[in-house]
Amino acid sequence: PPSIHPAHRHPFAFVHGPSEVPPRARSRPRLDEMGAGTDLGTVSGVLIPTCENMWGVLIFLRFFYVVGHGGVGHALLIVFLSWVCAFLTGLSLSAIATNGKVERGGAYYLISRALGHRLGGAVGCTYYLGITLLATLETLGAVEVLLA
Repeated sequence: PPSIHPAHRHPFAFVHGPSEVPPRARSRPRLDEMGAGTDLGTVSGVLIPTCENMWGVLIFLRFFYVVGHGGVGHALLIVFLSWVCAFLTGLSLSAIATNGKVERGGAYYLISRALGHRLGGAVGCTYYLGITLLATLETLGAVEVLLA
């Protein structure tokens, strides 16, 4: 039999016996062969991840501070209003995503495709600023936990 090129041999062939591993370029599925992905829907695909992002540090680190200064009623009002914002964001994103075929690229791709390049660029800059500030908030929360 023809010998297998060393680069195409399985790294643990000495354990399982020689077997051919296809070249890296052939082992990747083409984009048209890949499925569209999992259909998560509005609640499990948009609403829950949005709430998890908003409430990451707020619920676990700052919620007691908010309850202490504002009371239980104000704290629950803040949670309810943030849930309403997340719900409306989820509805808006779902409406944009169902206007056509959803491709790879994330939220910015969806927004720029639906609203145009100029308005999409403005929203993209705001999106970038929001994600940057969220990363800062999460970092400060992690440092606060480590220093406590």
